[in-house]
Amino acid sequence: MKNSSRILTGGAMMLFFLTLCLSVQSLLGGSALAASDGLLRLYPEKSPELSGSLIPGEGENQSIPVTADGNISDWLSPKEEQEIQPPSQEGGQDREYAVSGKVNVLIYHTHTNEAYRQTPEDSYEPSGTDRTKDHEKSVVRVGEELKTCLESYGYTVIHDTTDHEPPKLTTAYDRSLATIEQYKEKYPEIQIFIDVHRDSLGLENMENDVVEVDGKCCAKVMFVVGQGKKYDDKPDFDTNNALAENITSKLNGYAKGLCKAPRIRTGRYNQQVGKYCMLIEVGHDANTLQDALNSIPYVAKAMNETIQISR
Repeated sequence: MKNSSRILTGGAMMLFFLTLCLSVQSLLGGSALAASDGLLRLYPEKSPELSGSLIPGEGENQSIPVTADGNISDWLSPKEEQEIQPPSQEGGQDREYAVSGKVNVLIYHTHTNEAYRQTPEDSYEPSGTDRTKDHEKSVVRVGEELKTCLESYGYTVIHDTTDHEPPKLTTAYDRSLATIEQYKEKYPEIQIFIDVHRDSLGLENMENDVVEVDGKCCAKVMFVVGQGKKYDDKPDFDTNNALAENITSKLNGYAKGLCKAPRIRTGRYNQQVGKYCMLIEVGHDANTLQDALNSIPYVAKAMNETIQISR
């Protein structure tokens, strides 16, 4: 009997010791064993303290308020926040796009008063550095030229000339978004949204930064594609980026260097509003208005070759 008691006592001690070792192993990283049998649960699979997004401003638990898609620093400091462009989707430049024959396009301007280097032919009253409220001398004139060229291909285009800059330039995207939403409510068939800008590089001695096409000096153009990293309602980045790359490729087929590689940014720039969203920079502050206007027929041609109107 004594021997049996010793055996039972020894067995109990061994079982206790084994259980203690397993517990220590689990605490020190033996999670594989704990997960394999589903019996030993030392802590929840997902710690409540780590729930939600770890990126400020993203996910359900936003830690910072987001009031605008971008601000003027995006254009004055092009090197900041710029990311390496991700590789194109396979076959991205071979995609076919189609839009209805109704109201297809909305052209608008978030930074409405952006203007170009003054010349005797195109002088204006400044409202700031390389800015003017004279729509005939600002990017609004460039947007009107794009409207005319697209209409020649059969697109139905609305060109909004609302000045979205006042009262504060850094919140202009809020106001241009409100404009877009009003048009979407009235014309829900709009599928293409084009925000026309002029790049602000602050360049000096760059008056001849142009590409000659058919004997004309053309300003270089560039598409900006937003990822919307801080937003729950994100743009369709893959579609927008493939569209920008496709048009870029066609433009450079007309003349090498006419279009810079798309600039990928972390902002959103209202590109969540529809299927085909474009932010296009037509020239920069050292170009003339005529340089920018000379580029537009080629931009419209490339868009027409990329996005077909379904009848």
